[in-house]
Amino acid sequence: MSHNQWDDDKIEELLSTVPKVKDTRTKDEILQRLKDDGVFDEEPSETKEPIITIKKKRNNWIPPLITVAAIALIALMIPSLMNRMNSGGEQYSFTTTEKAEDSASLNAISSEMAESESAQDTREFGIMAEDSASSLRTSVYPEDLEGYTVFHIGLASDQADSVPFTILIPNEQVMEDLGKPDPTEVELYNYYAPILDEAAIGFQDYHPYKGTISEDGDQVIHTLPAGHGYDMATATMGVYTGSLIDTFKAYEEVVLLNENGTPVEFDQEGEPREPLKLHSEFTQFNYFKFTQDNGSEYLSTNGRRSFTTVEEALESMKVEDNGVYQTVILPEVDYSVSVNGKTVVVKFASELDLESFNPVDAMQMIEGILLTAASFDMEVKFENVIQSNWGGFDFTNPLPTPVGPNKLPLLINK
Repeated sequence: MSHNQWDDDKIEELLSTVPKVKDTRTKDEILQRLKDDGVFDEEPSETKEPIITIKKKRNNWIPPLITVAAIALIALMIPSLMNRMNSGGEQYSFTTTEKAEDSASLNAISSEMAESESAQDTREFGIMAEDSASSLRTSVYPEDLEGYTVFHIGLASDQADSVPFTILIPNEQVMEDLGKPDPTEVELYNYYAPILDEAAIGFQDYHPYKGTISEDGDQVIHTLPAGHGYDMATATMGVYTGSLIDTFKAYEEVVLLNENGTPVEFDQEGEPREPLKLHSEFTQFNYFKFTQDNGSEYLSTNGRRSFTTVEEALESMKVEDNGVYQTVILPEVDYSVSVNGKTVVVKFASELDLESFNPVDAMQMIEGILLTAASFDMEVKFENVIQSNWGGFDFTNPLPTPVGPNKLPLLINK
């Protein structure tokens, strides 16, 4: 919360407005007053009974009382002034009126300060809420693409799987680096994968692929050298194929060839490898939360488990079936799924108040569902949500389909 700054000049200015107590009577008037009060009367005789004279006193206490009241007011104000001097914050300027209006002025100033601080709190909270909402999203949406080129890539995680990332590169940099405004995904990969700083992102140094990456129409062609090692074990095969699916989304398939042009035969399979389909029921996934060893969290496919229908994929998100991937569905939240054309309708069983949950967890659930539907090339309409607008989303309409998960800027090796 912001506070007022007070300095010595302001305190002196305020104290100068306190009424000053003056006695304007002349010496003769004072002497006459003393005589009237009997100060100079003769002492009574010892033989006479003392005469008790009761005189009505005038209200001589009024000026001293004013002084005492002024001192008390100052005493009450000093702690508050000192606190404000030590707090720091927004500056306030004000002027005081004549002596008769001092008390009213102080009350008005105090009220103004309280209202200003309250308004400042509201403004700061609103800004924080807005910034927080915009920063919750971790995926890339069509509205984010203005002025940027998308570079998809799958990075090798600590758990022997590929985690998909969506890197936004300014168009000016792409033009400078590649000399053309609309390079293909293969061209982007061949230029940026070798200089991508995977360690800075917190992942293994996996790219670029061994051999060469080229393209022919809607095919990516990976020509592999002898001893490439991608078929050493089931885990290495999983990372390799998963990263190909995550990296080359604009193509239909990846053809794997030996250097002599023949189809690759992986040791784990014992027969020539068929082209890897990039868009099929085997690339329709649901999304869970994945945590790297360094504690970083990402949305990723659940061990490349695929589904034939979007309903099955979304229902399966409610169940956490392994220790590597955690469900993003909020505790005690249930929903039903239906399909209307290219729109998936996710209706929550009970009215969902997104603001009653940790905002990061709530956004992970929303984006996990969106990414799962996007895997089936579908959009999502949420129903029975209290908030009509939250996290930058308009829940009265179908939400935008993500371009890709885990947004990143381009980090390159120096």
